[in-house]
Amino acid sequence: IKNKYGENEPSRYCQFLYDGTEFKVLSRKIVGGGHPRITPDNNYISSDDYPEENGQQKVRIKLIDLNSEEEIIIAKMNTTRREGLKNKTMRLDGHATWDSNYKKLAFQAAPEGKRQIFIADLTGVV
Repeated sequence: IKNKYGENEPSRYCQFLYDGTEFKVLSRKIVGGGHPRITPDNNYISSDDYPEENGQQKVRIKLIDLNSEEEIIIAKMNTTRREGLKNKTMRLDGHATWDSNYKKLAFQAAPEGKRQIFIADLTGVV
């Protein structure tokens, strides 16, 4: 994304209606990316990122508080073929997603080289 001066801008989390109207940037402070999911009250975003984006060999699962504009890393897990996945052709993204009560996050990782599902209970946080 380029700003009005033609300079590259980092990605941001944005929200808009299906037809592109009512576009708004949710946070100018937090850099966007990954596979975001927003709570119905628009207070929190969950997302993951990629090892290429964070300079590590792990995917991070993030909780973003849109009111305070804080990003909290709630998990770091090995997920890439460089970390021992048995099928070397597959990359494994976290794909964090909320439960129906928006209190827990399910995500995938492969800390021992096998694809697994994990659940983070955020009841005391959100």
